[in-house]
Amino acid sequence: HSVMLKFCNLIILILCASLPMNAIGVHFAKEFNDASSHNAKTWGISTAGGNYVFFATQQALFAYDGNDWKSFQINNGTDLRSVYVSRNEGRVYVGAINEFGYFEPGDDGNLVYTCLSDSVAGRRELGNIWGIYEKDHIIYAQGDRNIMKYIPDGNRNVIVSDSCKFDCSAMIDGTLYLGTDRGLKFMAGD
Repeated sequence: HSVMLKFCNLIILILCASLPMNAIGVHFAKEFNDASSHNAKTWGISTAGGNYVFFATQQALFAYDGNDWKSFQINNGTDLRSVYVSRNEGRVYVGAINEFGYFEPGDDGNLVYTCLSDSVAGRRELGNIWGIYEKDHIIYAQGDRNIMKYIPDGNRNVIVSDSCKFDCSAMIDGTLYLGTDRGLKFMAGD
C-alpha cells in the first residue's frame, strides 16, 4: 500500500515538473534578440501597462516591447540610474548622474528627451538620481543629497536639500521615505 502511494506521488511529481512554466502562469525571458542590450548594467526597471518595459542602464534607456529593443540617449550621456513611467503625464522620467528629465512621444512617434535639470541652480549637486516617484501629479527625484520636486503644471522645480546622504528611498502610501547615513527619514512638504 505504501509502495503504491510513493509511486503515485512520484508520477504526480514527474507530471508537474514536465509542465511548461507558462502552463502555471509564470513566463520567463530566456534570451533577448539584440546584442547591444546584453552587456548593459541595469539600474532601474519600470513598465508601461502591458506594452513596454523600460530599463535604465549604463548605456542608455532601453525599451522592450516583447519582440524588439529600442535605445534612447540623454543629453550628457552618463549612466541612467532610474526610470519611472508616469501614466498621468504620458512620460518616461529618467534620472542619471547630475541629470533628470523625461521622454515623451514626438510627432513621429519616437521618444524625444527633455532635460529638466538644465534649469536647476546647482544642477551639478544633484548627484546620482536613484529613485523617481509620483504623487498628486508631482514628480519626486531622489538624488544623493537632494530631492528634486518637479511640478509639471507650470513646469517648476523645487530642490529640497539635507545634510545627510540619501542611500535609498521608497514612496509608500504617498509618503516619501529616505534611508540615510543617519537613519530613516521621511519627506513632509518641502
